[in-house]
Amino acid sequence: MGVDPVKLLGERALPLAFRGYDREATDRLLAEVEKAVNGLASERVALEARLAAAEQRAAELVEREQEIVGALALAARVRNDAEREGREQAERIVVEARSEADRIVAGARARAAELEQEIEQAEQAAAATRGRVTAFLESLLSDLRRPRPDLSSAVEGLVRRAGAAAGGEAASPGTSGGHGQPTVE
Repeated sequence: MGVDPVKLLGERALPLAFRGYDREATDRLLAEVEKAVNGLASERVALEARLAAAEQRAAELVEREQEIVGALALAARVRNDAEREGREQAERIVVEARSEADRIVAGARARAAELEQEIEQAEQAAAATRGRVTAFLESLLSDLRRPRPDLSSAVEGLVRRAGAAAGGEAASPGTSGGHGQPTVE
């Protein structure tokens, strides 16, 4: 920094002359003070420039920090929104999947109930058919065991009954299977 003007003036005493201070000593002192003041002024200008640059850099850093804080806040919001949307979407998918599973299970149960009912009806129809066939066969057997005065009338009766049991498709009386041959047993 150079010479301190306050210290310079405080340490130096100007010699007394006939009419005041010695002019040469005073001029030398003033030249030193001027030099020191000019140095201080230059130093002050340089320091002010450095201060301005430092303040500018600090302002830039503050602005940059605010940008970073803003970016971090935005990133946090985006992350939170993405997590929330992901959870909501996952919940919707689970609800839809459960609904679909419930619908499929309900459909399968309904179809199983229908199949059980169809099986029960088929078993009942089979039992009824077995009963009718058994009764028909027993009736034919008893007709064959009964003595008939005429064999052809017995055969005709059997053929009529067989036709009625088969739904009306009886062979012509006195023939078997359409060969034109009389049935004899």
